[in-house]
Amino acid sequence: MKLKNCLLSLNLFFVLLFPNFTDFVNSVRDGTNEPRGVYVNEKMALPIVQQPSGNDTYISENDNELTEFEMVYRFTGNIGLMAHNNLSGKSFSLLSIGDTVRLVYGNGRVEYYMVSEVLEYQLLEPENIHSSLRDLETNKILGVDDVSERVYRGSKRVVFYTCIAKGDEDSWGRLFVIAKEARIIFGVRENNEGGSFIYYVKGLVD
Repeated sequence: MKLKNCLLSLNLFFVLLFPNFTDFVNSVRDGTNEPRGVYVNEKMALPIVQQPSGNDTYISENDNELTEFEMVYRFTGNIGLMAHNNLSGKSFSLLSIGDTVRLVYGNGRVEYYMVSEVLEYQLLEPENIHSSLRDLETNKILGVDDVSERVYRGSKRVVFYTCIAKGDEDSWGRLFVIAKEARIIFGVRENNEGGSFIYYVKGLVD
């Protein structure tokens, strides 16, 4: 019973600390039309920074911060978000299929996405950036370009990317969480007691 009460207290403490969405939007607003933050209720509320011009390998060393992979947007029009697995990348494993992802722009605009796939790969040569990868679900061996095409190209999406650590190897594998554009419909309904409540329906955009 004491352990259960302790866990409930920890959960309540986390909820109290987690920012509400309006406060988060205001915290990342800077007037630009660039992605500035990503919000997943009770799982993630992180600002986004851009890579320095011409530095496609840059990933922020700051915790509680994501880096946009500029090359992804340049070649596909989609959004790639990166973080080290010992920093904000830890939160990527908390995401589950069906989670609503809100991408916040500096001008306050919000885009909605829904997590649709979680993909894990093993790097066959961890020290080689061009290493082939093994799909941990299918055991299929794929080239790095094939994985990039599979993950980043296609319907409008946000892709979370970090390394998978195993044993003494910090870059043993790769984790990709794909959230595709979602259609969110808000409405108001009456309840049985004469009051009303706000509801929303979500689904992937065809």
